[in-house]
Amino acid sequence: MVKQGFDVTLVESPNIPTIGVGESCLPGLGIFCDALGLKEEEWMPEANARYKIGIFHHNWLRKEDTLWKHWFCYDRNDCNGQYYLESGILPPVKEGKYAFHIDALAFGQMLKRRVADPAGVKHVQAHILDIQQHENGYVKGLLLDNGTTLSADFYIDCSGPARLFSKKVGIEFSKYGDILNDRAVVCPQPLEPGEQPKYTITYAGTAGWIWDTGLAHRRGCGYTYSSQFITDEQARAEYLTYFPKTDQSKMRIINYDSTYSHNPLEKNVLAVGLASGFMEPLEATSIYLVQYYLETFAKFVNTGRNPKVYNKATLILTKQLYDFVLTNYTLTQRDDTEHWRYFKDLESRLNTRDLVLEWAAHDDVGEWAVTRMFSPFNWWSKATHFELYDQRK
Repeated sequence: MVKQGFDVTLVESPNIPTIGVGESCLPGLGIFCDALGLKEEEWMPEANARYKIGIFHHNWLRKEDTLWKHWFCYDRNDCNGQYYLESGILPPVKEGKYAFHIDALAFGQMLKRRVADPAGVKHVQAHILDIQQHENGYVKGLLLDNGTTLSADFYIDCSGPARLFSKKVGIEFSKYGDILNDRAVVCPQPLEPGEQPKYTITYAGTAGWIWDTGLAHRRGCGYTYSSQFITDEQARAEYLTYFPKTDQSKMRIINYDSTYSHNPLEKNVLAVGLASGFMEPLEATSIYLVQYYLETFAKFVNTGRNPKVYNKATLILTKQLYDFVLTNYTLTQRDDTEHWRYFKDLESRLNTRDLVLEWAAHDDVGEWAVTRMFSPFNWWSKATHFELYDQRK
């Protein structure tokens, strides 16, 4: 936005902590950093980042040790070529074939030092006490706890789950249907000596799934689950079976709602990040959505197009990401817990197998790499792992 000639001010409350637990990202983050003029060899050490060549999903098909190596490819003929990255020297050729694990807080600080400060972005540390509005509902200004009022033409709401601007300007939310996870047990874990993690690891659990995300200085680990099927105490106990050396004094429970916004761009406000909604951590969609919302809005500014066009585009993307995440659950053959039986029954009603096979049948074309979304390859990879082709014979 600064490059487009706008004055930008960030208001950050010193009273509200960040939520980041060690973030797993999609390949689009590298394209985003490239566009900002950031070189990987410079920004990655500052963000405690590691390369990520894919996601290794355990036990999603059956309870016994089944493994789906979900690569970042855009051509199924190149799938076997990804295996060399497990033992090869990173990075590979930049064709969207790798992503990153980042320390979200350190990444934000790096962006401030390397991008925002040199561009002249103003940084105000204050807490917002009130949002003032014009008679037509547009935001007029922000009353801050330092006694000042800050006014602007446009506001980007990054207030997280508080969603300070939403009710003021009429941003509406709905729950994601059948995304049941609403809790997470999180705790950092140490890196083993000489450990150089190159992929996100997940394990399908009793009522959700466990993640293990390796950073340069530690691992970010957690168990996201549905409180409909297990208690917080049971979730903590299950987490400890995967990470028995946990410093339990650092364990914490995060509650969240799986919701999405129908109109994140409303009046003179754009909601991004958790302020615009949250699905769940699976498939690293959250940070990608922040990037997509901001990049798309930067292209949208000064075009004179109706905000409904922007909101429609975000809803289309949200639906595609929802379908991909949901089918990780519905395609299972597991029926060993109430949680997995719920999704097997859901599949019998929704028939998401046909949806996956439909997307998998699309041709692999280079344009998918530009969109940085799930490509036909990703759907084909999922259909292959979950044995959908065998079921159709």
